[in-house]
Order: sequence, then structure tokens, then C-alpha cells
Amino acid sequence: MNLLEGEVVGVGAETMVRLDGGGIARSAVPTQAADKGLRVKVGVRPEDLRETPGDALYAGVVDITEALGEVTLLYFKRVGDGPAMVAKLPGIRPELRHQTVKLTADPAKVHLFAGGTSLLYR
Repeated sequence: MNLLEGEVVGVGAETMVRLDGGGIARSAVPTQAADKGLRVKVGVRPEDLRETPGDALYAGVVDITEALGEVTLLYFKRVGDGPAMVAKLPGIRPELRHQTVKLTADPAKVHLFAGGTSLLYR
């Protein structure tokens, strides 16, 4: 699972997190007013990421593409001490190597953790 750090900036049935590396994550994990400003880790699995032309949860330069039959794994270059990111996209996509790719995910597939615990189960 990819883990990105950020701060809760919108609460309610859909939670919005401003990510430290830029971007906004939207999660279907509900939060309360007291959660605003909470530092969290946003978890998203490589297979739950998809390309987007719009607002991105993550945008980065692809370092390596790995074709695995019907899918391609994208390994992104680290920026500073930022997290390693991996995405799994359908199809064979060698043309994405060295390109900037913007990714998003369905809010139902975006997990939130604080203090080592999922916010879904508190």
C-alpha cells in the first residue's frame, strides 16, 4: 500500500486531506469536526490508482515501467525524502517512462490512518 502523509482539511461523510507533497485526497472514511487539522496517513493500493486529467491525489515522474501481461506497474521517482509510489494501470504502457503522470482513486478505496489505527474502525 502506498502511504502519503497529510492533514485533514474537510470533514464529514467524505474526508478531504491536503497531502504534504501536494494534491488532495478524498476518502469515504467519515470524520467529525474535531478531526479537522488531524495529521493522517493516506493509504491507497497500487491497483486502486488510475490516471486523471483533472485534480490529482498524486502526480510524479515515472522512473520505471514493468509490463506484467495485461497490466503495467509504474514506479515513480522519489522527490526529496518523499514516499515511494507504485501504481498498477491496465494495459502495456512503456510510453509513460520519464513522463509526469497524474493519479487519483475512488474515495471508497482511499484509507485513512492516525496513530497507527484506521479511522474507519475507531
